Amino acid sequence: MSVCLPGKQVPAYFTHKTKGNSISISPGTFSASSRFKACVLLTPSGQFSFNTQVVCHLKSKGVLINELEYTSCWHEVDTSDSKILTEHLFVFSGSLFGAHSCVEVDATTSEILFEFSCNVNDEKIIECGVQILTEEGESSTSKWKVQSEEAAEVSKDESVVKRSKHTGLWSWIKKLRLSE
Repeated sequence: MSVCLPGKQVPAYFTHKTKGNSISISPGTFSASSRFKACVLLTPSGQFSFNTQVVCHLKSKGVLINELEYTSCWHEVDTSDSKILTEHLFVFSGSLFGAHSCVEVDATTSEILFEFSCNVNDEKIIECGVQILTEEGESSTSKWKVQSEEAAEVSKDESVVKRSKHTGLWSWIKKLRLSE
């Protein structure tokens, strides 16, 4: 699941943060079933739209271990003439290691590189953050919901969207949860 919402900085919940579109996570307790939550801060350039795609490449020792694609698409709303005018956070989750990955997991020496890119409308990633989930984090969706509600402040500023008929969208976003 992914969500795209207004924001000016990657929330503090994402303990590994940096400027730019890539970040390395030092060795830790990674396992074959490890998961993560990630957030990228996108700045609009030209036709930044509601249909945003972010690709995440995960590498260890220079070898691709997983490739994930996320799309934020507003199916419930007519967005054909809408443009996003401010920075937005794109938040998503996934597995560290792909289902068919043949890379041996080495929890003591491996560093994982997260590389993010946008494939739609040349949005620019100006900041990114990652949170590696523990077993407790993976199984406790209520804990994630509480942290995600506190992590980002959603703007109700009508200047965020060019057309004002989308103001009802914010009540829908509040109902959205970032759990799988």
